[in-house]
Amino acid sequence: MKNTSQENVSLILITVSEGSIARNILRSFVLDGLLQRSEAKIILLVLPEKVELYTKEFTSSRVKVISVVLSSHSFFQRVLQYLARNGLRTETVMTDQKTYHLRHGRSFAWVIKLIINRLLGTSKIFHALIRGLAKMRTPAPAIRKILLNQKPDLVFATDVQDELDIEVMLASYHMKIPLVGMVRSWDNLTSGAGLIQFVPEKLLIWNPFMHTQAVTVQHVEDERLIMAGIPHFDWYMHKDLLVSREEFFGSLGLDPKKKTILFAGIGSYLAPHEVEVAECISDAFEAGKLPEDAQMIFRPHPNFTVDRDRVLSFARTVFDDGVAFYTADSPGSWEMDKSKIAHLMNSIYHADVVITTASTITIDAVAFGKPVICIGFDGKSQEPYWDSVKRYYDGYTHYIAITKTKGFQLVFSADELIAAIQLYLKNPEADAEGRKKIFDEFIWKLGGSAERLIKAVLD
Repeated sequence: MKNTSQENVSLILITVSEGSIARNILRSFVLDGLLQRSEAKIILLVLPEKVELYTKEFTSSRVKVISVVLSSHSFFQRVLQYLARNGLRTETVMTDQKTYHLRHGRSFAWVIKLIINRLLGTSKIFHALIRGLAKMRTPAPAIRKILLNQKPDLVFATDVQDELDIEVMLASYHMKIPLVGMVRSWDNLTSGAGLIQFVPEKLLIWNPFMHTQAVTVQHVEDERLIMAGIPHFDWYMHKDLLVSREEFFGSLGLDPKKKTILFAGIGSYLAPHEVEVAECISDAFEAGKLPEDAQMIFRPHPNFTVDRDRVLSFARTVFDDGVAFYTADSPGSWEMDKSKIAHLMNSIYHADVVITTASTITIDAVAFGKPVICIGFDGKSQEPYWDSVKRYYDGYTHYIAITKTKGFQLVFSADELIAAIQLYLKNPEADAEGRKKIFDEFIWKLGGSAERLIKAVLD
């Protein structure tokens, strides 16, 4: 393998598979830091639909944007993916398996997944076998051609469980190109993405929770792991992006003197009744169950749709249309640049309480010291457990862990929701001890993440 000391790294290829990677890496000090800390040139390997945007935004004398179209999966590749997704025993995987079975039937397929998961899901030998077989695959010709033509000294795979990154890591391994990888988000190591098929020499993670899951669930050797923090949280140290309450609320048509509830949605796909939950707050406004000087911002998830018109009909509520911009008609094309990140920061900073449903926004809010309410009921509807958001809190590994901190109010009815809002509006320091536990375990360090990440890549 090549020597990749900082002085010898002259060309780095970085994978960018979606908008969150652009936010986390390209727009959150990592790309700029790499260019400042070395003489390296950068190749951004992106999806075809993002070439125009990223070329316009990032191309320079030292940054080049290229794209690739991957071919269809071989039978061997599909088998490996199936085994990797079902051969990891976590609460999340088991919950998703059963939810899919109850919604779609296919009992035989479910039994097969169940057998694989129960018998092999915690086996180091089985996981090593999958990874060994993954290395035997022939690299995708399109990826191999790019690496041959570009000749990078180092590959930085920013989402080791993404299809693009898996193919790039495999080709890098066969071509003996040094490799650094990263897990994209805090829930990925226990999610339906399953087993990491290819573990790079260095694997970057966010926090102590991810370290535990990497070692105990994914069976990654401790010496490969580097804890870097959350890259895009580095923005939260830039207080110059915060504007006055008058300016921010004025931009949304809100009263800066009123207590403000930030309702951070996760979209109708994951929480079909979340608009009904927001309506419960609107009803409480009208019934006088919440203070007269209270108002609500409904912030939709950028990647999912929601009934905007219905939200606009709610009392003392505004719908936030400024959460992201899009490069196509689909929500999946979302992007967040500096202005959108600043908008999120101001939304949380000026909120008095943050409400969400099993979302990463819980961690964002804790970074700003804000009290959080998590929704564990389905609005005005009654859903069976396997279709209810309740399952996220005792059936999803990452939220089981964060719920144990008692750093937020978990509510299971409209009455509990209103009571929790009243509690936090009167006493925002309630549950502060639990929020400290969330900070220590799921944020770890605020600021300096980009520097730690850059050091790991270049050293």
